[in-house]
Amino acid sequence: MFSWDKETNSNTDKSFYLVNIDGQVFIDTEQPNPNIKKPDGIDKIGVLDRDRKIISDPIYDNARAAYSNTIAVSENGKWGIVNNLNDVIVPIQYQEIEIITPSIALIKENGKWGILNTKNNVLTLPIEYQELKILSLKQVTAKKNNQWSTIDI
Repeated sequence: MFSWDKETNSNTDKSFYLVNIDGQVFIDTEQPNPNIKKPDGIDKIGVLDRDRKIISDPIYDNARAAYSNTIAVSENGKWGIVNNLNDVIVPIQYQEIEIITPSIALIKENGKWGILNTKNNVLTLPIEYQELKILSLKQVTAKKNNQWSTIDI
């Protein structure tokens, strides 16, 4: 399967999902695809390592490869992060998750956003913001009670 470039309205020729002869679908972790959505018609997704060896059978509802062998995965509508060995780095319990760097992820729970240090699973910023926008690796703008502020992280 291939990704589609909305700006140029064309195929990017970059494979993000691989299908084996049994029809099982796997995410290709060699391709950075944090914003690619799973194509319609796909049930479960497995994960392949850089050598395209299976590290997870198709058990995830969705998956997005990110940085430094981190993969955002979804089960039953909840998101978490696994590594390239399929070890859980961040428990699969969040409403949404966006991996920003190998050690920083935006997490959403009960409609609110926070920032999680994925190396030790400690909140860098509590889950209490309506919106978060990354300015740099050390600063975000955060919306709380309909007011925006800049916060050092």
